[in-house]
Amino acid sequence: MKNLAALRAEEAAKRDKALKDIQEAIGAEPRVGKTKASTSLAEPDNSDGPAYVRTFYAAQIPEYESTIDLLEHYLKAPDNAALAELVGGLDNRWAAATIGSMGASSLELKSGASIMAIGGFTGGDNSPTLTQFQHYVANHEIRYFIEGEHFGPPGHRESGAASEITDWVKQNFTAGDVGGSTVYDLTAPK
Repeated sequence: MKNLAALRAEEAAKRDKALKDIQEAIGAEPRVGKTKASTSLAEPDNSDGPAYVRTFYAAQIPEYESTIDLLEHYLKAPDNAALAELVGGLDNRWAAATIGSMGASSLELKSGASIMAIGGFTGGDNSPTLTQFQHYVANHEIRYFIEGEHFGPPGHRESGAASEITDWVKQNFTAGDVGGSTVYDLTAPK
């Protein structure tokens, strides 16, 4: 039993060292201090558990706070009945496309229509690419583009496919207002 405990302690020490080496190599250190939303998150207790566990969770706190802020923002967003009515009943592959799954999923649930979530959850993934999106538009697979907020961490939300698609749509289609949302009809180029 003593040997097993010693072996586990040795493995934990190796993981601590490997994590520290990685942090030094990339110039990062976990943040354990409190930020504005950390009052609802428990700060790791320095007296419990192996150091690598404390370090890992301390590094995750800012990401969790960002996600909580994003969800709170989403839950406070008002419903847009006019937008749900516009896309409801369309027979395109996607009735509309918007940045991120937060807005897409809400509209999908309200309207029953298929909505493309450009860039995944926060809009930061490169899917679909601009070329793929242009192909979908040319084949009339997407009817509307709904301009929305770009969620996610800075640097992600202003770049990548979502930003390229938004810019392309703005340059090639006319904006309209539907219940306070900016909507582009992808079947009517400028």
